[in-house]
Amino acid sequence: MAEKDFRVKKGLQVDGTGDSSIAGNLGIGTTSPSSILHVKEASTINSVANSARMIVAANGGDSYIHLMESTDGHNIRHTASDNSLRFRSTLAGSDLMTLTSGGNLGIGTTPSVPFHVAGGNNEAARFE
Repeated sequence: MAEKDFRVKKGLQVDGTGDSSIAGNLGIGTTSPSSILHVKEASTINSVANSARMIVAANGGDSYIHLMESTDGHNIRHTASDNSLRFRSTLAGSDLMTLTSGGNLGIGTTPSVPFHVAGGNNEAARFE
C-alpha cells in the first residue's frame, strides 16, 4: 500500500484507549515544525505583536523545552554530560540557574555547595 498524506481541514478529534503515534515532527499553529513538538501562536496583546513559541526537542544528547517570544526567550534543559537541569536565557546566552544531579542549586553559577548564589561585578552570596 502506498503512503499518503493525512490532512484534516475542519478539526480533529481522537477518541480511544489505544496507542497513537506520529512519525516525524508535530506542529501546532505552524506548518513547518522545527522539532519533535513545535507550538506557535501569533497574536497581538495591547497593540504589541507577539509570536509565542514552545519547542520540545533534543540536541546532542540534551533535552529541552524552549519558550520564546519572537527571538528572545528561555529554555529548561537537561544536560546529559553532567545530568544537570538548567534554566537558560537565550537572549543573554547563559545559564541563570542550575540544579546538579547531586542536588546543589546555583543561581548565576554552577554550584559547588548545596546553595550557591553569584552576582555580577565579583559580588556573590554563598550559603553553606
